[in-house]
Amino acid sequence: MRPLIRLWLIAMIRGVRRAPRPEGHSAAHAPGANPDRVLLLGNGPALGFGVLTWDLSLAGHLGRRLATLTGRGADVEVVARLRMSAAAALDAARGIRFSCHDSLVITIGMNEAMSLSSLGRWRKDLIALLDYVESESTSEFHTFVVANAPARAGGGVPRVFAALISRHIGRLNDIAADVLSTRSRATFVAAAPELAVNLNLYSSASYDRWAAAIAPSMTSALWHASGVARPPAPIDERARQTALDALDILDTPADERFDKFTALARNLFGVSGAAITFLDSERLWMKSAAGIVRTEFPRQASFCDTTIRQSNVFVVEDARLDARFNTHPSVAEPDGFRFYAGYPLLSPEGEHVGAFCISDRRVRRLSAREAGLLRDLALRVQEQLWARMR
Repeated sequence: MRPLIRLWLIAMIRGVRRAPRPEGHSAAHAPGANPDRVLLLGNGPALGFGVLTWDLSLAGHLGRRLATLTGRGADVEVVARLRMSAAAALDAARGIRFSCHDSLVITIGMNEAMSLSSLGRWRKDLIALLDYVESESTSEFHTFVVANAPARAGGGVPRVFAALISRHIGRLNDIAADVLSTRSRATFVAAAPELAVNLNLYSSASYDRWAAAIAPSMTSALWHASGVARPPAPIDERARQTALDALDILDTPADERFDKFTALARNLFGVSGAAITFLDSERLWMKSAAGIVRTEFPRQASFCDTTIRQSNVFVVEDARLDARFNTHPSVAEPDGFRFYAGYPLLSPEGEHVGAFCISDRRVRRLSAREAGLLRDLALRVQEQLWARMR
């Protein structure tokens, strides 16, 4: 029976590769301030087959479900491969900076299930993956392993194969539940039984059902992580500069696509200035500025240099009272800034290359609603930045 299943699996994979799938940067964002940073790793529902955008995939639906439950924003990044096994997931994990995320959602086991692979190997590989993630992440980081749904006859799955695969899925799920039962930083999430294993049957509605099954299990761990001060984002200056150079944005002419966002932000927030900035090794350069005359400053001790080290909105209510910034030219000059708020702009590789920011000559505060709005605008600017590269 195994040789027949392998032949069928090869044919099914060929068919799946022709199915629609999202293109572009594999991430989705849900509106709101203080976003939870979720990494989705695996295959199956993580792949997004059947829809054309990541917003309609599991990543988008999971982000929105989490935002509804927590009242915060959500950033869901996806690392998914069609043939990703537990062993391949470990290889992928070795290239991930877990410090940039608050939690990990793993959707693996489909390849092991459909090839009826060794149960002992599944246990060993899953343990190795979880051990590695725990060794590379903080004590507040939490991992969620999602159960595989049973195979369902139809949609190209022969009835006799569906029965065999479903039994194997049950065994894989039992092992996963057992492995995770002794771990304080990992949770097993049971999938809804009506969700099909066949990728050809996926749609936006089915991804929303997956998200509805996963999100409630995540909220308590995310609430805990949200109460912990996040350390500054680690910066590899060489990688960051390489990513900035690849964007080919420095010293380019004014662009209406960016100018409309700084003008909009200045009006929406009622501030004296708004800018889109990029930082190379020594300077802060403004691609677009509204209400700001000087468009280049030293990078050292600048607001935006601190912003690119954050993963959330960075706010300074009164810069003249802040020893980090009160000597910077943008503050020390007679008509300098008092208030600043900025959100980091990322390259497609995830490097923090710049900031979308607002400033005012008056002392002021930024509400949670305003922080969420600033983040949303920054993400739109980021989309335009990446679109230039296509």
